Amino acid sequence: MSIITKIFGTHSDRELKKIKPIVDKIESLADSYAALSDDELRAKTDEFKARLNKGETLKLNCTVFPEEAEARLGWKSSAAKDATVGADGTVTGVAEGTATITVTSQNGKKASVKIRVVDPYKPTGVSLDRTGTVVLNKGETLQLAATLSPETAQS
Repeated sequence: MSIITKIFGTHSDRELKKIKPIVDKIESLADSYAALSDDELRAKTDEFKARLNKGETLKLNCTVFPEEAEARLGWKSSAAKDATVGADGTVTGVAEGTATITVTSQNGKKASVKIRVVDPYKPTGVSLDRTGTVVLNKGETLQLAATLSPETAQS
């Protein structure tokens, strides 16, 4: 082991030090998620899927290697009609659809991520409070009630 490695550590040591706060955050959430029932966990899954709703944003981060490299990055969306990306990596969902966000370094190195924009307010189903055949006498009225699904759906 060289003197420099003893002082600064290996590349792996430095990378582990960088991600340790993220790992700590994930581990701090583990008990609360482990305590959820299957139904509660399914509800969380729906919540996570809805994170990039139309008009909401998601900040993408990019790590450039080697660490001392100058980071002049260009961001591009394959489908700006569905998702746009700003010069700082902020992605905005515009409409339902899919876009590939690509970051390119000044020397042509690339990384990409696929973004699927969903509208959690879009109904996927509708049901009535009555089913089958309802007998209605002449002159009578009946008020039907419709329920949209999922619970977040709006008409």
